[in-house]
Amino acid sequence: MYTQGKFKDGTKGWKVNKLGKHWNNKELEHIEIIWSDDTESVCDVVYTEADAKLISAAPEMFEALKRVEAYLVANKDVLAPFPTRSELDNIRAAMFKTGLYQYGG
Repeated sequence: MYTQGKFKDGTKGWKVNKLGKHWNNKELEHIEIIWSDDTESVCDVVYTEADAKLISAAPEMFEALKRVEAYLVANKDVLAPFPTRSELDNIRAAMFKTGLYQYGG
């Protein structure tokens, strides 16, 4: 299981926390991904805001992929228009990379 966000404002995922210039390379931003108001970090050095936003969205994207996978398994006819590797296979491949998912059949 991944670290759940715990914020007073009700945020359940992770947040981007900009710390200013990186301590070792002043040409880079120092950005981290935090999971609580006391700035406990999931990832303590991210160099671009775009990467930080993508990483911070990971919990919500993972949960959404689980719901989509369940829907596609229950409605196999939805995949009929895809002649090559199915969207279900792509979803499962992405989820498997997290280490939190195992295909159950």
